[in-house]
Amino acid sequence: MNTQPLGARSASERLHDFNSARLAPLSHNGAVALAFVGARLPVFPVREAPPRLKAPYTEHGHHDATTNESTVRCWWTRWPGALVGIPTGPGSGLWVLDVDGPMGLRSLGELLSRLNLETTRDLARVVVRTPGGGLHLYFRLEPGERPRNRAKDIGAGLDTRGVTTDGQAAGYVIAPGSALPDGRSYELIEAPADAIREAA
Repeated sequence: MNTQPLGARSASERLHDFNSARLAPLSHNGAVALAFVGARLPVFPVREAPPRLKAPYTEHGHHDATTNESTVRCWWTRWPGALVGIPTGPGSGLWVLDVDGPMGLRSLGELLSRLNLETTRDLARVVVRTPGGGLHLYFRLEPGERPRNRAKDIGAGLDTRGVTTDGQAAGYVIAPGSALPDGRSYELIEAPADAIREAA
């Protein structure tokens, strides 16, 4: 499979990709990508296997994210197994709390206790279970908010995916519904897919 960055390819090659994409049926992850485009959330393709698991396929990573259906079809025709990346920040209107493994789950429990909340549903409307057993909690990015991309600021195993100091996109997460080659997936457990746009 050709993994050369799109920007490095000739115009004729890219036109061929575009024409093929309009006709070809999409993979499971491609269909997931289109579902988020339909919800007006920008997406981009992310590598699904080592050695660069979860690294972007495109040259500029999450800055290439788009809601253009033709571009998305072209990407997932070229990389059918690609995971679906969603950038955090103003483009999506989201930031995410990444709960990493058992340590993160313990820290999340402590956070809920400090906030006098009983469940993750009381904290976030949209919760996704990751293939590694962690969680992604989605929140709406409100005007003026600056949740930064940081590790362990809130607690051990709790990372935030948010924005830069000037409010620009700084990170991304793998979208719910994305499936790894071994069949494991990012599973939406607390909300329907179209609710992510209205997170929190």
